[in-house]
Amino acid sequence: MGNIATWLDLAIASARPADYRVRIHNIDRPGRGSCYALSVNNRWLHTGAGELTLFHGIGTALHFLKTAGVGEFEPGRGVPQSTSCGNGNCFCLDKQRRLAQCAHRPR
Repeated sequence: MGNIATWLDLAIASARPADYRVRIHNIDRPGRGSCYALSVNNRWLHTGAGELTLFHGIGTALHFLKTAGVGEFEPGRGVPQSTSCGNGNCFCLDKQRRLAQCAHRPR
């Protein structure tokens, strides 16, 4: 997955699910909790600043997809930590269950 997808691609995917494949990928982080990344048509989802979009916990990733209006998605292949975790922008759910930038970055 060399090319990147942006949040705009994800918004388009929510409007045209037949044309887009959205996947949730587990990032292997032994002993450090669950971290997830998303792909859109085999392109990693990045922020507008060009950083990989990461989610702390499956619930956060699912909340993000629901907020973006993406109802159709599938599990993707697991990703080793060395492949992508550590160079992204991590999001989690705050106490009010709103998306927030994680206080820790998954480095």
